Amino acid sequence: MLFDQNHMRTIEEKAIELLKHPEQHPGLPRRNRKDRCFLIWEYPSFFPFVSWALSKVEGSFYVRRITWCRSTNPSHDLIEPDTFGADASISQSTALELMDELTALEFAPFYRDEDFGLDGVSYGVSVQCFRTSCEVIWWCEPPPALMLVAEWFQKSRTAFELVLPKIGE
Repeated sequence: MLFDQNHMRTIEEKAIELLKHPEQHPGLPRRNRKDRCFLIWEYPSFFPFVSWALSKVEGSFYVRRITWCRSTNPSHDLIEPDTFGADASISQSTALELMDELTALEFAPFYRDEDFGLDGVSYGVSVQCFRTSCEVIWWCEPPPALMLVAEWFQKSRTAFELVLPKIGE
């Protein structure tokens, strides 16, 4: 049983690394981390984990989606996580609009939440630049202080899914 738990933890750590660093996903063209504009993610308790990254490469914008089809009982033969990646170009106007809206958001990042839960969905937004970085994470329903961030997240995810292939295609 200990082997199963350690094996699952190793697979999970590798998967999270790919979700947080989609530029390095095997099977897709490598991208430079410095080209990433932002990263968003959604980690539900009982469904695949998904991250989306917007990047600007040589004047064009691209979105990359990484999906990890988690299993509570992975095969002992599985060495790498079962992840899938997809790339698509996205219009400059959509990309710039999302970036402008993100940078214009005003919210209270140090909201203290006393709620507790086990199952649900974790959401996140991450921006990392040379001089600054910011990561905002919430669970299930966002607190009032993060409602605008959550609305922007949903808009971004919808825009990305419009240009990406449907999962399973």
